Amino acid sequence: MHQASVGFHCPECVAAEHTRTVNPIRAGFARPVLTIALIVINAAVWVGGQVVWRSSDALDTSAAVITKWALFASIPTQVSQVGGRPVYSGYLGVAEGQWYRLLSAGFIHAGLIHIAMNMWVLYVLGRIIETQLGRSRMGLIYFASLFAGSLGALLLAPNVPTVGASGAIFGLMGAILAIAKARGIALRNTGLVGLVVLNLVITFSLSRYISVGAHVGGLIGGAVAGLVVVDLPDRMRNADRRTRMMVSWAGGIGLCLVFIASAIVVANAAGNGFAGG
Repeated sequence: MHQASVGFHCPECVAAEHTRTVNPIRAGFARPVLTIALIVINAAVWVGGQVVWRSSDALDTSAAVITKWALFASIPTQVSQVGGRPVYSGYLGVAEGQWYRLLSAGFIHAGLIHIAMNMWVLYVLGRIIETQLGRSRMGLIYFASLFAGSLGALLLAPNVPTVGASGAIFGLMGAILAIAKARGIALRNTGLVGLVVLNLVITFSLSRYISVGAHVGGLIGGAVAGLVVVDLPDRMRNADRRTRMMVSWAGGIGLCLVFIASAIVVANAAGNGFAGG
């Protein structure tokens, strides 16, 4: 399987000298409701897939689930021999209009161990971000990172099935780095840089099993989303809270649309090349 789980412990960013004044945490941010909801959805998708499309191994995801929901640009469903040469037909994928794969791939996993590790990391990391920034901003960052990860996967390995929440999770880590840097927090005091480097080393070392494009794309997309969704509105000191939230939502949704559109363009180009070859 192209995607693999990620593993890292992310310490809470602590305020250092020269930090900017930020809005205090509101009582409504005390519980990581969105983080828990995302974990429940991922778990429900896993269980549902195993019940509806039985796998030959209880620990592995059914091949039918991968075929129906994984991310890839274009893969033939039929192969026949003509004159001793294979002839491919019946293509399906993002290039054939199945754009939902850009989202659905982020909610299916290669196996029980894969989803268990990803959900544990999502809980550790998502809880920190959601309680600090709020549900809406955490959600905008998460989905922008997910779509950025899909774009990255299609750029580097367009026709290899990719699954997992790792791209979105890497995006949360990238957002923490970007926001901490923008707020003047000394990153050397948090250990975040070391964690990013360590996980990138693991990603590239195991590139045969891990989607490098999804991880790097998610990391970059999350960093950009952190700046657009959080840092930019926080710099609008003369604006009221409603205006800042509108800027956050507009920026987050705008990034999602840009990443989605770019992924579709990349998939169409890769799909045409595959069919023509």
